[in-house]
Amino acid sequence: MMYPQSLLAEIKRRLTLSELIGKTVQLRKKGHEYHGLCPFHQEKTPSFTVNNGKEFYHCFGCGQHGSVFDFLIHQNHLTFIEAVKHAAEMAGVTLPRLAPSHPEEDQTKQTLEQILEHACQFFEHQLASPDGKEALNYLLRQRNLVPATLKKFRLGVSASSDKGLLTHLLAKGHTLDQIKMAGLLSEWDDGSWHDKFRHRIMFPILDRKSKVIAFGGRLLGPGEPKYLNSPETPVFHKGHTLYNWPHAQQSAQKKDPLVVVEGYMDVISLAQHGYERVVAPLGTALTEEQIQLLWKLCAEPVLCFDGDEAGQRAARRAAERAIPFLKPGRSLSFLTLPAFEDPDTFIQKEGLARWYALFQQAQPLVNLLWETEIRHYLRKTPEEKALLEKTLEDFCLQIQDPAVKNYYKQEFKNRLFLWNAPSKRTFSKSKPLSPKKIDVILIQERILLASILLNPALEEHIHEEFTLLQFQTPAHADIQKKIINYFSENNTLEKETLTSYLINYGYEKTLQTILATDLFIHAPFLRLSTLDLILESWNQVHQLYGQKLGEKEELEHAKERLRTTLSSEEWQRYKRLKESFVLSDEQKEE
Repeated sequence: MMYPQSLLAEIKRRLTLSELIGKTVQLRKKGHEYHGLCPFHQEKTPSFTVNNGKEFYHCFGCGQHGSVFDFLIHQNHLTFIEAVKHAAEMAGVTLPRLAPSHPEEDQTKQTLEQILEHACQFFEHQLASPDGKEALNYLLRQRNLVPATLKKFRLGVSASSDKGLLTHLLAKGHTLDQIKMAGLLSEWDDGSWHDKFRHRIMFPILDRKSKVIAFGGRLLGPGEPKYLNSPETPVFHKGHTLYNWPHAQQSAQKKDPLVVVEGYMDVISLAQHGYERVVAPLGTALTEEQIQLLWKLCAEPVLCFDGDEAGQRAARRAAERAIPFLKPGRSLSFLTLPAFEDPDTFIQKEGLARWYALFQQAQPLVNLLWETEIRHYLRKTPEEKALLEKTLEDFCLQIQDPAVKNYYKQEFKNRLFLWNAPSKRTFSKSKPLSPKKIDVILIQERILLASILLNPALEEHIHEEFTLLQFQTPAHADIQKKIINYFSENNTLEKETLTSYLINYGYEKTLQTILATDLFIHAPFLRLSTLDLILESWNQVHQLYGQKLGEKEELEHAKERLRTTLSSEEWQRYKRLKESFVLSDEQKEE
């Protein structure tokens, strides 16, 4: 049974949509509509509109659209029935009682939830008892958890006995079949049943309503398997569930990115140190359903993996799993931790401030795909280039959204163009290695230009400084003028559009020279950094460039004085200035 449309219409009529949305979104009236920053994706320019007369909201940035019920579903992570009940309460409308659609199925789920709650209470009690001393010492002293954290996450311990939990649940009035269905028992070879979890620290797994639906157990002491999860049951589907979902959903840190880590203790340790927007898959690679769950809480979750090879493989699998479902404003970012670190050890040693700073190193999904792919193509033979192009094209073909697919194609095409740019290595003759002076001004000019070429959004932050630059290299001065013209004629900040514009004017070779791979040795911040970090680095290079030009001008003046005043003092001054101007660092020819 569902609520009649007339009742839903009455609820919508009684509520003023802009007032309801205005409680969480700052709206400004423009004509008959209200405008504000979209609550469903990150943006700087308002593209979110609310129309009271038509009873809907719409975002021109990410495409989110709907009624008051849709808003409550997405904003508060409710089911449709829950959203209707919440809206009806605000509107003062009394709802009729709905009959359950599958009463027997609902009764079974309620029974299993009750059994699992009783099991959780049993494990909690065991941890507080003398039998839980070993586990309690491990959690408090070795893992540095505090009692409040144990209580918040309802941690417990399972006894070493074979039937401690089974006996307890039978005494509570539950049947053997019901306890088996809850996933709490295992069968001996002789057909008898015993507790599935024995001598383990117990981590309750909760659904979005904070009801216990399963457990994860970590073995105390040696043995295998180290971690053991509940089997699939009518209330628990591993691939559809994330550990710490309810806490992450309710967290007040709504502006913090949602972080995905690998283990229970990573989640708990981060939460104890003040970062609660964190979840974990349940011992398996992220599934499609789990990725969709993540997107309900955050438009671009950050997947945090260990820096070892296994962590990188897990990151790649997650990226490939997400590719088909990418949409405008909906993606994943990836963060690789320093070697030999996991989130638990990192937050304990470095603290919350360094954890936040670590996010600056997160790279978008497109970067992860590109970086993990090109490492396999070192020789750049024609065959390798063709295979790389085909692999990237296959990635694009998986993307279902046509707009995102098109932009990925353009992005990979642009990267392939730069990757295929010929290096400065000379193939015709083998030359002896000889020292080579670095032209600092030339490199600084390349960095100043490349920063905008690779990040066009930077231009609006440095427009005046960039316009006033007087490049010493004629080719750089020419391309500077074209970039300035481009931004005066176009509003788009797409990198590939700017690149195509310059190529059409014949600057292809200049672009290849500016963006040659040695650039990233001198400016590694251009690879994966955020716009804020690139802006900060650009300003530093801009300042150093000005200083270098000043040194060059002073050197020219000293040279001129030496011509008119041949003295030992002027010669020493000129020599000293020249030595400080020419960089002493020497590089071998490739």
